[in-house]
Amino acid sequence: MVKHTGKNKLIVITMIICILLGGIALPATALAEETGTTNTNAIVPGPVAKRIRAYPNWSQTVYAPEGSKIRTCKITADSLYDLALRSYDVGADEFYIDVTSKDGDVHISDLKFDVTELPLGDRGKMNSFGILTDAGYFRLTGLGARKLFDEYRYRAVMMQIECKNFAENRYTITIKAEDLEGNVVTSFDFLEENATFTVVPKGGIANKPLTCRATSHDKEGRDFVCVSNEDGTVTFPVTDHDFYKVYYKKEFHQGEQCNYTLDVINDVGGSIDLEDTNLLSIHPEEGYYTQAIIVNGVSVAVTTRLNISEGDVIQVVFSKIGETVDLNPPATGNETQREKIKNGVQATKIDVNASYAKRGVKVTWRKSKGYRVDYYQVFRSKKRTTGYGTKAIYQTKSGKVNTYINTKSIKKGTRYYYKIRGVRSVDGKKIYTKWSNIANRKA
Repeated sequence: MVKHTGKNKLIVITMIICILLGGIALPATALAEETGTTNTNAIVPGPVAKRIRAYPNWSQTVYAPEGSKIRTCKITADSLYDLALRSYDVGADEFYIDVTSKDGDVHISDLKFDVTELPLGDRGKMNSFGILTDAGYFRLTGLGARKLFDEYRYRAVMMQIECKNFAENRYTITIKAEDLEGNVVTSFDFLEENATFTVVPKGGIANKPLTCRATSHDKEGRDFVCVSNEDGTVTFPVTDHDFYKVYYKKEFHQGEQCNYTLDVINDVGGSIDLEDTNLLSIHPEEGYYTQAIIVNGVSVAVTTRLNISEGDVIQVVFSKIGETVDLNPPATGNETQREKIKNGVQATKIDVNASYAKRGVKVTWRKSKGYRVDYYQVFRSKKRTTGYGTKAIYQTKSGKVNTYINTKSIKKGTRYYYKIRGVRSVDGKKIYTKWSNIANRKA
């Protein structure tokens, strides 16, 4: 591992520059054993564990034009390696970087890890790794951290954690990595199983049974099960989505309730309550409006009160003022919601591209807007029109993944052809998108 020379001198110079500029420079990595408390203003959320804390090498709070505070940090391979080795030696369950502010009011934490020279852990092992921000505590298990910081995959990892609205428990977690060829990667299959985010619920949902939603850029989302901790915090899984919301799903018990299906197309932007039997109350948030209400596949007049009937399927679309969400044409009254979904998935198009990757071929794709898929299947052949077989060489874990690096059974100089299709389960049956175009590349 390459050691940095003149490190102490660099720290002194950096501190002087920050003082002259009026900024605040935190000291070089400072280690301290903790059992939960980081300082009087910030507490590591979630179950208590033996932890090792470090402050980032450089940290400074700045103000964006709109007045929101941003804390930026740069952490070197040396400091991360020393911290990982120290935590392993003392038997700590995990180690973490503390980027909280004194007042706890920093909205965005922007971090960059230079990891090209990072042989994390000892004998191939590594303790869990966390980042404590004003918004909450992001944690990677040992397996997840090893994959994210693997020196053979990435030279730098960029991570941004933003609290969109503390009162509404809305958060953004964005992770990007730069590989050894300089390509930026934004999808990580292992995150869902190995990454969590723990927050302290605010407002009226504190100390209530909660659920979570993750929503991608194209506004498709899915619910996740939250884990309520004894200390009042809540922990939910993190995928390669970027927007997360913790909320309380109300349960109504007065009178006989109407059984209906509600689909909020654009989960961000509003709320819907069942005020009375068969009466929905629709409330756009500030800055949003109700773009459309669709009942059983047919658009109806936009309203703040909606009478519903037993078995109805209701879709509500919230949009930012001045913007619209792309919608498929409403189904006719004779077309059921399930038939509409099936037809929409089968009409979905996928555009695929193949490019060079170290020791293999990198395959990327993009799905047309409109209907989500549960996962993708990647097929490969050495011929353009035949030889793909009936079994995919790779299947993604979710419909949010759009990248696959093929390194298995690859022969240098051989040209490989790839095609992809999406899969979604409807009524227990697999529905397939259209086949993508065929992309090819020499390994």
